[in-house]
Amino acid sequence: MVDELKRRLRSKGHNIIIKSLQHSSQKHSRICSLEPYVSQGLLRFSRKHQQLLQQLIQFPLAKNDDGPDALEMAVDTARKPRVAGVFL
Repeated sequence: MVDELKRRLRSKGHNIIIKSLQHSSQKHSRICSLEPYVSQGLLRFSRKHQQLLQQLIQFPLAKNDDGPDALEMAVDTARKPRVAGVFL
């Protein structure tokens, strides 16, 4: 997916650095790690994001958990220290 995204961006004249993410922990555990952020009000949601909200409500019983997984990756990335706009 990363290579395809890079190719499409380059074809439109965008030069953006994109790095793929690899996780060593289980998806279920990573998604569950969002709970403290939600319960403490540090992670809030918009009613506009109905598909994500449905997936979160139905987790872990729903067959699709791509939204919660992507949310966890975004939160994890945002929490990592940065130096001059570069994630470490």
